[in-house]
Amino acid sequence: MVQSQINATPAPPVSWGERALRAIIPYFLVAICSAFLVSGFYKIWKADLTIPLSYASYGGDDGFQAASTKTTLETGSYFVNCHLAAPGCQYHYDFPEVDSFHLESVALLARVLGNLFLALNLYFLCGPVFTSICSLYTLRQLGVRVFPAFCGSLLYSFLTYFFRRGMSHYSFALYGLCPFLLLFCLWLLRSPQIGGFFSESSDGVSYNRRRIGFAVAICIFVGCTNIYYAAFFCMLLVFSTAVALLRRPRIATLLAGAALAVAVALSVGCNLIPSKIFEMRYGANPEAVNRDFSGAEIYALKLDQMLLPATAHRIPMLARLKARYNATAPLVNENDDSSLGMVLSAGFVMLLVWSLIGKKILGPERERLVSDIATLNWATFVLATMGGAGALIAFFISDKIRGYNRVTPLIAFFSVAALVICADSWVSKSRGPATAYLKAGAVIGLTLFGLFDQSMLQHLGAYYQQGRNSFLSDQTFVQNIETLLPPEAMVFQLPFQTYPEGGSKVNMADYDEFRPFLHSKRIHWSYGGLKGRWEDTWAQRVGGLPLEDMLKVLSFGGFQGITIDRYAYADRGSQIEQTLRRIVGAARVVSPDQRNSFFLISQYANSLLANLPASTVTTIREGVQHAVFMRIQGCTGLETDATSTWRWCDSDVDLIFLNGMRAGHVRLDGALADGFAVPSNVFVKGPGISDHLQVNSSGTSFHQTWSIPPGRSVIHIHTDAPDLVVAGDPRPLRFRFMNLELHEPTNSNRQQPNSGQLVPSVSDKFLILN
Repeated sequence: MVQSQINATPAPPVSWGERALRAIIPYFLVAICSAFLVSGFYKIWKADLTIPLSYASYGGDDGFQAASTKTTLETGSYFVNCHLAAPGCQYHYDFPEVDSFHLESVALLARVLGNLFLALNLYFLCGPVFTSICSLYTLRQLGVRVFPAFCGSLLYSFLTYFFRRGMSHYSFALYGLCPFLLLFCLWLLRSPQIGGFFSESSDGVSYNRRRIGFAVAICIFVGCTNIYYAAFFCMLLVFSTAVALLRRPRIATLLAGAALAVAVALSVGCNLIPSKIFEMRYGANPEAVNRDFSGAEIYALKLDQMLLPATAHRIPMLARLKARYNATAPLVNENDDSSLGMVLSAGFVMLLVWSLIGKKILGPERERLVSDIATLNWATFVLATMGGAGALIAFFISDKIRGYNRVTPLIAFFSVAALVICADSWVSKSRGPATAYLKAGAVIGLTLFGLFDQSMLQHLGAYYQQGRNSFLSDQTFVQNIETLLPPEAMVFQLPFQTYPEGGSKVNMADYDEFRPFLHSKRIHWSYGGLKGRWEDTWAQRVGGLPLEDMLKVLSFGGFQGITIDRYAYADRGSQIEQTLRRIVGAARVVSPDQRNSFFLISQYANSLLANLPASTVTTIREGVQHAVFMRIQGCTGLETDATSTWRWCDSDVDLIFLNGMRAGHVRLDGALADGFAVPSNVFVKGPGISDHLQVNSSGTSFHQTWSIPPGRSVIHIHTDAPDLVVAGDPRPLRFRFMNLELHEPTNSNRQQPNSGQLVPSVSDKFLILN
């Protein structure tokens, strides 16, 4: 009797603090384990963390990421940087990054630590720690017990995708928020085991405000971290809402789904507001980001890439297998990063065939839960795969999202969730402690094998050593240049490389010309002007001039040096350096790795300008640094004979004027003519411009002076002249510009040094872009 009373005695109540401690311990332990693993994978005890872990990988995108972060650190925003795009500034509004949270966070960490690259390294290395915590939380919310959820979180935190993206694409590698999408979609679908955003009773609908608030906050967060993950969130939230409404139409479901999708969209929109304001003030620039719907096919997800082993696999036989595939298969690009590894591939395939096997493995509740995950997995795969829904979205709606292979972390988490739910059910059905321990050991072994299979230690080691050597060489190179130049000097970088997405040149990767900027403190570099804007056009026009004319323009413009990236030339820059040595003397600085050279041109410039009055030098410099360029769209190339030049044009022509950040005036001189004796009408319209001319085959003189606003502006010319039909010439021949010249009236009367001197601001060859 006494014993029964003792057994019936209730256990003492557990305090709030003890419950909180028990809840926190798994997250603390998974964070410790992921930190230990990331330290081991990157061997940080051997690395100097003040040198980037990635400095020479992934097509140069590491330079782009580091430059954006350095700009944010120095200016408070990545939109404007006047140490790039000399003689102007880099205005990044045409190529906005919806990564503001990452950029600002790294910049803040750099201010605390006093070193940008240390901050970048630590921020990146903390990514798996954050991912493991978020994935553990999500799996626990799905009803998975701590042990399998713990193992699944570690496996998910170290995808091949994480290692392959690395610091070059750290906003993609830091995919810790992706697990929440599965949770929110399941809350919308209201899988029985995890509830939803609301409940219904006889009293009406009761919303779970805590869940809704949490989900909206995460969605806003996603909109500030990565445009692709934000887009995928929106697409799958809309899909889940539609499926939930088809199952059981409820206005509450529609409101919950719409709230989350709108939260993501508004967050992205807020990040884009500065770009839209800049566009309204300075004109749209469609050239900055060249996209085409075919990109959604080229960079789509490929099933074979997902299931095959990772490139440079640690097992030589698998590495050779993947190398053979990459050497022969079409469209091998960044979709190579989407390898899931053997363990997660099994989970992915299981979800594809779940409707055939589900009821044989799990009970009804968990079967429905995994069925919903399988539905989301199928939807994501159909969205992202080659020839899938993403290609249709790019064709009919928007081609701005093209790298659908970047959906890999979502599919990987679906696979992890399905596997750990099955593992949890399997372990829980153990008969006795011995069986449970054996099954737990099998789960641990599978997790360790997955981590081994997914990691890329050899790949990382090779890139780190290569990047370290390049970093130290570039650092020494720039430090030596800064000892030769006064503060805020301008340096022109050769070869000219358009930005962004200029591609590689010989052995120079895209964005490599950001490297000098990363090490400098007080030099203005010419690289970094946005395509389609004045800064890019100025550098392109100067970089395309014959070398002697280029040196004259740079001297007039106030530049004091030139750098050569020898990797960009098939002859390693031998020919261009030989000419420079003849004109300005030998290279004053050469990088330790022999890749870069620097030529000082200030002495040459002083000798060139020595005999000119100071007022003339000022006028010439003003004209060079603020030249207005004109691009003609709708006309053929320039044709000439002994007495004249002309361009044949279609019925509609755009004169695109590229100006800096201040208003200017231009005068366009020439004649307009068509191919008929009967006059036709020509209409000229633009900002503050409206004119009408009559034109025939005899030609009509054309002399127009226009005020050109800052930025990019367009003057449209339309004619009603019929098409001139010429046998064997398929071109549209409506009218032609004859002897076209562009001048800047404010500078046209300045004194010219001599008849042989190139003064580009009044040179038709310089200002009119063919």
